[in-house]
Amino acid sequence: MVYSVTASQEYAMMYRTDTGVLVTWNWCKETFGDPQEAGWWYDDVIGHGIRTFHFNNEADAVLFALKWA
Repeated sequence: MVYSVTASQEYAMMYRTDTGVLVTWNWCKETFGDPQEAGWWYDDVIGHGIRTFHFNNEADAVLFALKWA
């Protein structure tokens, strides 16, 4: 099963100033590990600032939602 969480508008378009990487993506990588190995990924609706993160692990989805949704 896949668990999906959409980042709030406040964070959806926030990028790190030092690397230009999405703050939410960077947090997921630091927290859960490499996306391909850890079972998470994201989609975005280009031009609309909607970022939906998908997780194979329900606990990871809940943690993401508590932090970023």
